[in-house]
Amino acid sequence: MANAGDRLIIVGTGALAAELVGYVHENAAAGGGSQYQIKGMTGIDPGGLDAYDLDVEWLGHQDDVALEPGDRVIVAIGGKVRRRVIALMAGRGAVFGNFVHHTAIVSGSARMGTGNLVAPFCFVGPKATIGDHNLLNYRVTAAHDVSLADEIVLCPSVTLCGHVRIGSGAFVGTGASLLPNSELPENAKLKAGAILYTDHSVPEGSLVLPV
Repeated sequence: MANAGDRLIIVGTGALAAELVGYVHENAAAGGGSQYQIKGMTGIDPGGLDAYDLDVEWLGHQDDVALEPGDRVIVAIGGKVRRRVIALMAGRGAVFGNFVHHTAIVSGSARMGTGNLVAPFCFVGPKATIGDHNLLNYRVTAAHDVSLADEIVLCPSVTLCGHVRIGSGAFVGTGASLLPNSELPENAKLKAGAILYTDHSVPEGSLVLPV
């Protein structure tokens, strides 16, 4: 959990970044969840600040943004460049933070790395393991004993049943479900609305379509 004095640098200026700005303000008003002071936003183009009417300071291009002690960084990009930007900021020595919305429920026995974003009304169950730089979008359910590696994108209303395992770089589309003990390997994609069954073997990097 963030300390109230931590300054948050948001990487990205698109829709997800705009949502994160709103989430930070909502947590501050509610007095719960991750508490940050937004230092500003960085990325490759400040246009999103005007597009989403964001009253947030532009800190400059992501290649040059100044990183200071007490800054925490979260990459709020959901597209294909997400992993590259995470690597860029890590190479620049960024200290990554986690963000958990105050309406999300995270079990006390769950474990979480750094750089994760847990959006409103998510549920993370007992003994779940969340690695680094994962995006759990609105209303994601990650049940007991779920294991997420790193840099995974879970779109809104995804359901992960107990003991599901997901490899690094995987993508799960809106409303998709992974049934108990199923596994989605590295860099695989589960399309919106698809169901991954326990006995369904998925090759690494493959695409799983709805039936």
